[in-house]
Amino acid sequence: MDQILLQNFSDMDWQPHPILTGVATRFAALALPGHPVVDTLVAQVAPGGILLRHSHPETCEIAYVLSASGQMREGEPGDELVRALTEGCALFIPAGVPHQIENTSAEVMFIFAVHTRKVESNA
Repeated sequence: MDQILLQNFSDMDWQPHPILTGVATRFAALALPGHPVVDTLVAQVAPGGILLRHSHPETCEIAYVLSASGQMREGEPGDELVRALTEGCALFIPAGVPHQIENTSAEVMFIFAVHTRKVESNA
């Protein structure tokens, strides 16, 4: 029988991001038999902090803004779309799409994210 895995992020210590100043994460990789490997994380972005432009070539990202506000830049510099982010925004970021998130508010931004392997279309 399949089993539900439970991860309590409150039991984890915040780990400073090794590259990004003002960003810390609580991270867990989950693996269930017969299912793709999924990683989940909560990111803490300080006021004025930036998740620098990056992409995930092999994974899709689903994210939810838990608090604060900011902006997301989608695409390459010079050909990018800038979108407002507010508490309650949900994002689906396809594999390979460059994106950057900036906390433009005076409060700490918390984002919950899930990364999973992309699935090729059956079409």
